[in-house]
Amino acid sequence: MAVNLWCCERASYQSTDDRTADALTVLRRTFGRCGEESTLLTSALRAAGIPARQVYAPRWSHCDDNHAWVEAWVDGRWRYMGACEPEPVLDSGWFTSAASKAMMVHTRAYGIAPKGERIENRVGNAFIINRTAAYARTRLLTARVSEGGRPKPGVTVRFELANLGEFYPVSEKTTDERGEVTLLTGLGTLHLHIHDGTRMLIR
Repeated sequence: MAVNLWCCERASYQSTDDRTADALTVLRRTFGRCGEESTLLTSALRAAGIPARQVYAPRWSHCDDNHAWVEAWVDGRWRYMGACEPEPVLDSGWFTSAASKAMMVHTRAYGIAPKGERIENRVGNAFIINRTAAYARTRLLTARVSEGGRPKPGVTVRFELANLGEFYPVSEKTTDERGEVTLLTGLGTLHLHIHDGTRMLIR
C-alpha cells in the first residue's frame, strides 16, 4: 500500500490518445491512463521485491469502457488494488462492483506457463491467464461447431461483448478435433463470431 501511495503522489490519471508509456515516462510527465498507471505500480512493486502483474477487463459489460489495475502477491495469494488509487486496504477499488459484472478479466505471463491458474489461451510466447473467477461469478461455456452434422476442427471462435458500439472480442480460440472450445466467463451475454478462414459459419 505504501508503494501505491508513492506512485499516486507522482502520477495522476489523465486520458490520452498517446501510445502506452513505460513507467519512467509516466514518472517524467506525471500522468497516464489506467494502463500506464498500472505499468508504473507494477514496476515499482517489483522493484521493491513484491511480485506484481497488470490485470485487464478488455471491456466492461455494463458500460462503454475498459480498465486495467494491479495484482500483488501478498501472504501466499494474489491481492488487487487500483493503480495510483491507494485505498486503506487491499482488495478494494472503485472498480470492484464493475469487475463483479465482468465477462472477462485476464493477465499475461510470458515464457513459462504458471501452475495453478487457468490458462485460457496462448498468443505467441504470452499465456493468457483467466482471472475472472477472482472477481465475478462465472460459468464454463462450451461452444460446439459443426457442419452437416460433423464437428469442425480448426475453426476460429471469437467470444464478443457489445461495447463502444461494436462487438469487441474478449477471447479468441480455435476448435479442437471435436469442434469444441471452452471459455470460463462471467454471467451475461456474448456474441459468437465463428469463421473458418474463408467464411462465417452460422448455425
